[in-house]
Amino acid sequence: MEKKRRVIKRILNLKKKGYKIFNSTACLKGVHEDNWVRPSKICYVYAGNKLYQCSRAFGNDDACKNCGYLGYPEIIYILKLRPSAIISALNYLPRK
Repeated sequence: MEKKRRVIKRILNLKKKGYKIFNSTACLKGVHEDNWVRPSKICYVYAGNKLYQCSRAFGNDDACKNCGYLGYPEIIYILKLRPSAIISALNYLPRK
């Protein structure tokens, strides 16, 4: 987890410097602090003609603890109405 924290901290610093990083500050901070709830009951993965709640590793505590699906905490922080997550999502939409 410490290695992941260092990487996330570096990404946050690059974002502060103006680099275009898709993930919101809320998501990155949540992953850095490891305070987002998983497994997710709102996300599903479809793979190999099967539908999995959260991931194909659902129920594997080790996989959950080391989850790398940053889209999930992003969705969670959008639903929590965190401004940086909403703005990040809106910036992803095509513009005329």
